[in-house]
Amino acid sequence: MIVPDRPPRPRRDTTGPPERRHRNPEEAIWGGVAPTALLDLLAVGVVVHEAGDVRARTLVRVEEARESARLIRRALETLPAGPLAVDVPPLPPFAPAFSLVEGWRGAIIHWVMAGTSGALERVKVFDPSFLNWPALSYALINNIVPDFPLCNKSFNQSYAGNDL
Repeated sequence: MIVPDRPPRPRRDTTGPPERRHRNPEEAIWGGVAPTALLDLLAVGVVVHEAGDVRARTLVRVEEARESARLIRRALETLPAGPLAVDVPPLPPFAPAFSLVEGWRGAIIHWVMAGTSGALERVKVFDPSFLNWPALSYALINNIVPDFPLCNKSFNQSYAGNDL
């Protein structure tokens, strides 16, 4: 095995497929956050690959698509009776609220705060690409210029998402 001269890779600098191409499942998906009972019920399988190359990122995406189809089938089989949606009360003024969902590029965070009228006063969306851009430059070390498009697209970053 040939190991290229690269600086040590810092921890927790990526999310989504770039993260899962080399980490253990708990770190890659949850990063220390406890999964919910629903995820335990569905028996989520997290795809992880050891290699950190374009092929590993591609395989993560392909295997995650298969796992997603399995999860949808499992969720439909175990769907309990009852309403599928509920009304959400208005946000109290100036009290922050946030959500964390796993998107196909990685963790997406929405942070919102309502004003006195109930309308949104502040909104921040944290796109996974924000964490993954530095990792792309790391992946390009010791590669040739013609490999750039392949490496770049294997990360599949959101150019606009970085500015949200």
